[in-house]
Amino acid sequence: MWTRSSSFRCRTCRCGPPAIESGEFHFSDWIAPDNYERLTRNPRLDVMLVKPNEWVSAIFNKKQSPFASRALRQAFVAALDMEPIMRAAVGAPDFYRLDPSLIFREQVWWSDVGKDVYNRPDREKAKRLMREAGYKGRADPLDGDPDSTTGCTSQPSPPSSSSRDVGFNIDLQVLEWATVVQRRNDPKLYDVFTTGIGFNTDPSQMVVLSCDWPGWTCDPKLDALQSRMACETDFARRKAVWEEIQRWFWDEVPVVKLGDFFTLRVKQRASPATRTATAPSSGT
Repeated sequence: MWTRSSSFRCRTCRCGPPAIESGEFHFSDWIAPDNYERLTRNPRLDVMLVKPNEWVSAIFNKKQSPFASRALRQAFVAALDMEPIMRAAVGAPDFYRLDPSLIFREQVWWSDVGKDVYNRPDREKAKRLMREAGYKGRADPLDGDPDSTTGCTSQPSPPSSSSRDVGFNIDLQVLEWATVVQRRNDPKLYDVFTTGIGFNTDPSQMVVLSCDWPGWTCDPKLDALQSRMACETDFARRKAVWEEIQRWFWDEVPVVKLGDFFTLRVKQRASPATRTATAPSSGT
């Protein structure tokens, strides 16, 4: 699309690096991270690492078995080594970060509550919890989109490889995003789906902790904590409640946080006539 101001005309796109490098477009967002080093060597381009951006998640369907079982969700988490998962999904280390917090490190709400659970792979613990849950090895449909979040791969999901290693029977289905959005609303069609959880300015905005959002995170204890937080105005007391919510999250594991994911944004360097112009946002 075209955007205009009084001083310049700027063409923006969510397109590949060649369109930016050639000068055909002035701005592009969500470029694959493996272009980063080459683009930084181009003197005509401003290369921006968008940080924070999203965290990568695996969302359990908790309306029906098998992942209505808390023990089985805990087993799934115990099976995962997040470093190779994020490295395989994203690639360049500059574009991902391991962190248990549901709110980014750059924000005042950040907390390391859950570090005793997050990225603590333990195969024997995972197998024990699977036995406790009565898991019989049924195929667990895991929906993923090759173009969402990491936007880089159609290869099998690394979480599926880790979970298979401890005995989960995974039916991995790589789908386009429109199909994932359609299927995730029907609990009969999947057990886990993957997506990115975007930037929230306040924990109360976190839709992934909603009972009516796909995955269906419904718990009276969570409702009570969220009500307490909504009624509180003092920041220190609100953050204390938020840390209770994050503790609940890692105890109950309604969702698996895999890691933080950053994106690559590129624009043409401004000419003297347009030096004061700002780049258009990715949403234009």
